[in-house]
Amino acid sequence: MGDLEGAGGRREQIVEAALDLLAEMPLEQLTTQRIAERLGLSQAAVFRHFGPREAILRGVAARARATLAAVGETVLAQNDDPVEQLRELARRIVLEVERTPGLARVLFLAPEPGEASDALRALVAMLAALVAERVREGQRRGSLAAAIAPDDAATMFIGLVQGLALRARPDHRARDFEDDAGRLVALWLASMGPSPESRPVAPSLAADDAGGAETAAPEDGIRILDVRPILARGDDPLGEVLRALAPLAPGSVLVVTAPFRPGPLVALLASRGHSVVARQVVPGTWSVEVVVGGAPAIVDLTDLEPPEPLERTLLAAERLPPGGVYLARLPRYPQLLVAELRQRQVRFAVECEVDGTALVWLGSGR
Repeated sequence: MGDLEGAGGRREQIVEAALDLLAEMPLEQLTTQRIAERLGLSQAAVFRHFGPREAILRGVAARARATLAAVGETVLAQNDDPVEQLRELARRIVLEVERTPGLARVLFLAPEPGEASDALRALVAMLAALVAERVREGQRRGSLAAAIAPDDAATMFIGLVQGLALRARPDHRARDFEDDAGRLVALWLASMGPSPESRPVAPSLAADDAGGAETAAPEDGIRILDVRPILARGDDPLGEVLRALAPLAPGSVLVVTAPFRPGPLVALLASRGHSVVARQVVPGTWSVEVVVGGAPAIVDLTDLEPPEPLERTLLAAERLPPGGVYLARLPRYPQLLVAELRQRQVRFAVECEVDGTALVWLGSGR
């Protein structure tokens, strides 16, 4: 087999070979030697391009995460009905497993403890968190029974998809997985249907999302949440993101730092009416800026030469209407601006982001 151009192409080839082999064998039997044989390479070449087995499994987990994230983001963007979203999510996941049978083992059979195991557990946690949140939304709208525990429903969903996925072996490729998924997901959804006397839950965030913060006075300004430690533990940060958002007033900003673009989170928060900007600030680090309520837009002043960012921000502070908010991104931490704002007794917040830029929030008096 000829070399692909560049190390990145060879790494993709190694991940593809690992997924192909996982359709034929359990994770514990997957070795760098087997991958090398599948590709017609030496084991040393596999090490040179990717590293040991643990690194390859992390690469496989990253591929699976990107696949599921794309599925989740597409489903959330195409339909606003949480019940239909759950139905479509299951269908698309099963179709992905049919196309790539090795994905079944990646999703549901974690290897021995280690970084790769944490990454694979985080995959399942991401899927479970998304399902649980959609179940909560269905309960808020009255289309799913309020008595159902969302986390239990998510566990059942994972088991359902796992059962379908484990059929995706080469000798069963002729089965109509999409029909199987449709029947079983319909049964799962029917088991959670509301009783005739059910009523929709209040449209505000549920208490388990907000951690009780919905009864406190709204907070404004900028809040920072780094979810990388949560993901490193093999957990999904969706619950923490929702709890961090719950007490924030409209026009406030939650900045989420993540090691990759969290597509389903971006789509989910956008569907709730928030404005979401996801930026890769440095390689391997993303900043997701969530403006609560969708406005105002963040004004980008990073290309302006000093003192124009300072002058524009001070002018915006002078022109703020009662209850108004102004948001801007500046090229660096604005020490002179901070001094001016303090002297003028303007309500403000400034936070530096990973790339060295600064996010500025200005609020008029209450």
